[in-house]
Amino acid sequence: MKKYLIIPFIAFLFSLLSACNTGTQMDDFLGVRPSDAILTSNVQKALYLNDDPVIANLHAESIDGTVVLTGYVKKIHQSDEAEAIARGTRGVKSVKNNIIVRQ
Repeated sequence: MKKYLIIPFIAFLFSLLSACNTGTQMDDFLGVRPSDAILTSNVQKALYLNDDPVIANLHAESIDGTVVLTGYVKKIHQSDEAEAIARGTRGVKSVKNNIIVRQ
């Protein structure tokens, strides 16, 4: 009788363990890449924590690891700094800078 229970038990364990190893399309070369919502939140937080209030008011959105920056700044160096902050955020693959410089 025990012989007949071993095979279903092994099948159950195999299915249980294989379900634990399901990956997503978010797997990156170095590990798991954060979701776009988390990535957007992290970039927004990094921009907000900057000393420049103009940079803190910029908007970030991410799609498949690409961060899109939008908003208005007074000087080009503010746009460049915001782009550098976004690029320095973990999980960002690329940055598209749509920031408009107003004088």
